[in-house]
Amino acid sequence: MDAILRIEAALAAGPTEGEWYHERLDPEDKNWEMSEVWAGHGEGSKAIATAVILERNAAYIAACNPAAIREVLQTLASKEAELARLRGELIGYMVAVELMNTAMKDGINVHGAMGSLIAATDAANDALTQPPKEPT
Repeated sequence: MDAILRIEAALAAGPTEGEWYHERLDPEDKNWEMSEVWAGHGEGSKAIATAVILERNAAYIAACNPAAIREVLQTLASKEAELARLRGELIGYMVAVELMNTAMKDGINVHGAMGSLIAATDAANDALTQPPKEPT
């Protein structure tokens, strides 16, 4: 998670917004090249970086623009919330099954065990229907 914190801090620092792309300054140089990474297109565009870098690295830098990274972080947060919800649901069902097994071992009639199972499932569902907390 340390990497996520560093990325969030870098985004909070205010990098140049907009879609980024890279451009080779010397099309004849096939290995090492002078490349520029740009933000925006047309009159409002500006160079973000000019360096001697491999083309694949320039393409990577351009692809990792602030909007793309924010989208990745939002997707990650959404998936983590869904995973937490599913874990809670699984725990609820495990508890319900354990209640049912215990009830049957203790000789409680099936109707009583089923009532315990339904009550446990309802409680788990109530807890799970609460909206997930927004990541901070």
